[in-house]
Amino acid sequence: MTRQYKRAPITEAVIEIRIEPALPDAVVDQLHRKLKTSYPLSKRTAKVGVHVNIEEKQTKIEAEEKGYRLSNTDGTDVVVVTSSAFSHSRLAPYLGWEQLRGLAEEEWQTWKRAVGYKKISRIGVRFINRIDIPAKRGSKVLIEDYLRLYPQVPENGSIPSLNHYTMQVAAEVTEIEGIIVVNSGSVASPLVDHSSFVLDLDISRQTNIPQNDKDLWAFVETIRSFKNSVFEMCITDKSREIFDS
Repeated sequence: MTRQYKRAPITEAVIEIRIEPALPDAVVDQLHRKLKTSYPLSKRTAKVGVHVNIEEKQTKIEAEEKGYRLSNTDGTDVVVVTSSAFSHSRLAPYLGWEQLRGLAEEEWQTWKRAVGYKKISRIGVRFINRIDIPAKRGSKVLIEDYLRLYPQVPENGSIPSLNHYTMQVAAEVTEIEGIIVVNSGSVASPLVDHSSFVLDLDISRQTNIPQNDKDLWAFVETIRSFKNSVFEMCITDKSREIFDS
């Protein structure tokens, strides 16, 4: 069962759908024009790939994905359309899953009306959480008091304590026929007298993906439920107290 918190630590939530083959630039431009009526702030984007040939001592730079990043006037809802992907992101304050999914599904219909049928090659849901812990300057915060996923320090004393850390865990998940990537680390806190940790959950499937809308969005719900259970497994009661305070 999904647990609702008074102060959810979500700083960004994303639903992304990737397709193949890539769209022509003219179609991406058409999508941009249609979405700009609802998301008036926009800028062009390009994912650049660099290929290095050591034997021939040559470096080739290629623009792989051209597109647009659009947002509403306060920048909290963001839509990205490229030649091979569509995504909707909600930044803090997070207003709930129903709002995120509802907007993403609505924009996906706009995308389909402009593009037509394309094979879906990847579906993913990503939630970035920042846990802000009250801590006076100079005081020590133990990661393990708030997260159950954290780096282990050798017991021989060569590393007495951790000031900062970053780690990544990736695994295949048979339950959803997909992959989960968990990133965690300490970050500079935007709040005075606080320490902050990030817990970033990225869950996706790249094979056997539903191609019709009903099954596609049902699977998105499945990913989200799995994400919730993983999140609860990664935090402690001390974190829950912060989220409910």
